Amino acid sequence: MGTRCRNDLFWRPWIDFVTARELFDAMVIAFLGYFGLAIVLGHVMGNNSFWRAFCCFMILRGSLLAARLPRIERANFAMQSASKVA
Repeated sequence: MGTRCRNDLFWRPWIDFVTARELFDAMVIAFLGYFGLAIVLGHVMGNNSFWRAFCCFMILRGSLLAARLPRIERANFAMQSASKVA
């Protein structure tokens, strides 16, 4: 339990302050893609369209986060290297 608490205390500020905007943007864009696909394919494929749209949602969300990963890494490593210097 002690290790879990230490990990939560360490990672939570990094996730909240550094990547919150990227996570939110990726989720909104992916949801809009899901919603659009579900509406367009819903008339053609029925229930299967929702599952296909969900798979596309997950792929789109992962792709968007992977595309923003270099910027997130630069921001994180820049902060870590600055704190090591000081």
